[in-house]
Amino acid sequence: MLKSNSTRFAAALLAALASFVAGPTAARPAAPQHHDQAPGFYRLKVGDLEVTALFDGTGVFDPHWLNGTTATMDGVQKTLHDDSHVLDVADTGFLVNTGKQLILVDVGAGTWWGGGAFGRLAGSLRSAGYTPDEDNIVLVTHLHSDHVGGLTTQDGKRVFPQADVYVAKAESDFW
Repeated sequence: MLKSNSTRFAAALLAALASFVAGPTAARPAAPQHHDQAPGFYRLKVGDLEVTALFDGTGVFDPHWLNGTTATMDGVQKTLHDDSHVLDVADTGFLVNTGKQLILVDVGAGTWWGGGAFGRLAGSLRSAGYTPDEDNIVLVTHLHSDHVGGLTTQDGKRVFPQADVYVAKAESDFW
């Protein structure tokens, strides 16, 4: 089931990225694809594209962040009693190598929260054979901190200095 969901996610992601890839872009050197595997990342070929899942870290979701009715919260508490790991989370981003561009989808939490449990995405990227300077585009699915925290370091420096960052206007307007 995980492979099926990953394939569906990759296909949807590729459809969304088509507008970025198909349009005219500044001339940049071709990005060679890598075919190895190691802890911290997982590669999947989708047609001519290479999609690499990049591990950022794991943690436990705080149920106090949930907003809802008492009935909903009672259900969360019962579920936690039945399975104490139900709110365990793993944070990842996805690198799409088109052969001409490197497109990073979400950048993880970085070191902004999680008490040091997160912030491994740039290291996973390096383990996968790339550097943060090579990314051409960062595509942010939404502006929650576990998806954008990895854009900057604690001292405000850009982690992906060469990348253009894109987010949907409706998402930007909301926040």
